[in-house]
Amino acid sequence: MDIGEGIQFSVTVIGGFIYSFYSSWKVSLVVLALLPLMAAAGYFVQNVTTKSSARASENYVEAGEIVYTTVSSMRTILSLNAPQEMMRKFQDATEKAYKGSTSFLVWVGLANGGMMASFLASYIAVTLYGSYLLYEDVRKNGCDPSGRSDEF
Repeated sequence: MDIGEGIQFSVTVIGGFIYSFYSSWKVSLVVLALLPLMAAAGYFVQNVTTKSSARASENYVEAGEIVYTTVSSMRTILSLNAPQEMMRKFQDATEKAYKGSTSFLVWVGLANGGMMASFLASYIAVTLYGSYLLYEDVRKNGCDPSGRSDEF
């Protein structure tokens, strides 16, 4: 991330907070109460994604070593009549790496689902609480906040 993107994101966050508190400070406080949930979900996604990538790279190292050994020692392998053995070793290493890499995907899905759930919780809070505040304002003041008039 370069400095321009950092400034853009900072201004967007600060401007978003200012506008949200200007629009409805009560709804903003409800959303801010959910901010720790969103931050925890984001942290979990970041950790799981990083570990998943590192684990996938680590798992395929053995298969890469077998390929390198086979290609660099091609004459020796052919003279020993061992190409089938090397292909079997490569297939076993690749299958082991595949299983090791994909077994972690459940956590990646769980992390992404948690992130989506945290955003959904904030949308629900904004919709329900915002609607409640709007309804209460109409009930107290007897006015239509949309500015629509029943007069023709």
